[in-house]
Amino acid sequence: MELGIYTFGATGRDPRPGEHITVQQRTRNLLEEIELADQLGLDVFGVGEHHRPAYVADERRRAADEWFASFAQTMNRIGRERGWPPLTRQQYDASLHLRGANVVGSPEEVAEKILWQHEIFGHDRTLLQFSVGPLPHADVMHSIELFGTKVAPIVREEVARRATSAGTGPERASTNRRS
Repeated sequence: MELGIYTFGATGRDPRPGEHITVQQRTRNLLEEIELADQLGLDVFGVGEHHRPAYVADERRRAADEWFASFAQTMNRIGRERGWPPLTRQQYDASLHLRGANVVGSPEEVAEKILWQHEIFGHDRTLLQFSVGPLPHADVMHSIELFGTKVAPIVREEVARRATSAGTGPERASTNRRS
């Protein structure tokens, strides 16, 4: 299974100093993220329009707390434009469960969600968006690092194990071109 990341090239405010991120800085940040993903052996880094929000932190609660403000800010801005009520923490927390829309949690939880979806859909590629809203670049980089060093190995090993058990062979399970 291919594992990767996608993002938007949009600019916004850096939440810590509150300063606007220039196009040039966003481009530098994107290039750093792409380089890190490549160094970690992730298969794909796309820039475009997708909606599979994700955030990985060392612990579940930390991931949920760190990502909430960024995600809520973006969803509430979009919601105001469309007449939606503000996102509540309760709604957000519900989206983090195994069957929820957002892929946020510890490396083990994120791997579990990807594997659960793979069991249902049998897909060959999972792309996740790590930059929804104004999240500090260092946090995005740490999340990508955890995805590449913790989540990806768990997913690849389990998908290969399932393929071997099913008799479909590991070539179907892992399409990592770096192997």
